[in-house]
Amino acid sequence: FESCYHLERKRFIPLKRMKDYNPLELENVCFKGSHIVSGNAKAIVVSTGKNTYSGILHTCCSRTS
Repeated sequence: FESCYHLERKRFIPLKRMKDYNPLELENVCFKGSHIVSGNAKAIVVSTGKNTYSGILHTCCSRTS
């Protein structure tokens, strides 16, 4: 997954409100390349490709080169 957040019954953030949060400050976020050691989860992909923080960072860095 490029960027996602997992759902817990008590800690659900509606997608409409996700724009009010900085995903890098959330404690329940995983990114492509994240290593999960144990446990289980359900996740919703909220962005892919150029719409992710990694994609935006890549685009910004490409412009300066």
